[in-house]
Amino acid sequence: MTTFFVLILISLLILLTYKATDLSQKSQKKKPELNALVIVGFIITVLFILGVSLLGNLEYCDPQAAPDCTTKFQAFLDGPPNEIGDTLAGLAGALAFLWIIITVILQSKELSEQRKELKRTRKEFKKMSKAQDQQVHLLTMQGEIFQEEQSQRRQIFAKNNLDELLRSFCLNLSKFKEQEWHFKLPSQLKEPGTSRVSIAYRLREGNSIENEILQARECFKKFLSELNSALNYRVLVKFPARIEFKLSIIEPLLAAVVEKDKLSEAERIRVNRLQISLFLEELREFHEDRNFWSVSEQSGSKK
Repeated sequence: MTTFFVLILISLLILLTYKATDLSQKSQKKKPELNALVIVGFIITVLFILGVSLLGNLEYCDPQAAPDCTTKFQAFLDGPPNEIGDTLAGLAGALAFLWIIITVILQSKELSEQRKELKRTRKEFKKMSKAQDQQVHLLTMQGEIFQEEQSQRRQIFAKNNLDELLRSFCLNLSKFKEQEWHFKLPSQLKEPGTSRVSIAYRLREGNSIENEILQARECFKKFLSELNSALNYRVLVKFPARIEFKLSIIEPLLAAVVEKDKLSEAERIRVNRLQISLFLEELREFHEDRNFWSVSEQSGSKK
């Protein structure tokens, strides 16, 4: 009977120990396995029960009772209920105190593991945060590179458009040489024949646009000098259409000056060396000067 009772208690302790360990391991998502501290507690519990059993099997002789002796366990069972309850409470209290200590230690270890896991989680979050910061930095750099590429494309387009406008200006100015200003001496107004002045500029294929602009400006300055010289002692009797000069000469150069603001710094320096804005002002002044676009009163004719 005593052995059977001991085996039942041992089986219950094994079951409770395994369940406690299983719950502890499940909280950490690990495969259930007996903790070393639980094993120690189990061994102490078994030794405690075995010690109680050995003590219970010792011979006990009560001098006030019958002369036959019995075991202490049997004497315990034959005793008053309050003594049995106090004895069991003492034994259970000792075991409970032992397992309370083991449970507290296990919980402290579990909390320690949880703190370590939280630290590892924080480290992972920091790594993720750094990775996200790097991604944001890369995206920012990609955005800046994209904007730079867009700016370069616009500058390249503006340069090509500017070169096209300047070439169109030079081509129109080269064609405008066919337009002439006709002069006569005051004493020969009724006689046939006139002296003529024109912009003697010719566009040369294969020449750079910079050289063409410089050459065009030199030809225009020479034309102005000849025109002013002719006006000093001759009478203007015929001249080209003023609106045609504006549309074919001034407008393309004006568009080129506007396009200059869209260029890169290096291209703006190149264009500034050509003095396109100053050339445009000279052409405008020539266009606004009515002395070059009206028949002299001495000729007796009107536009």
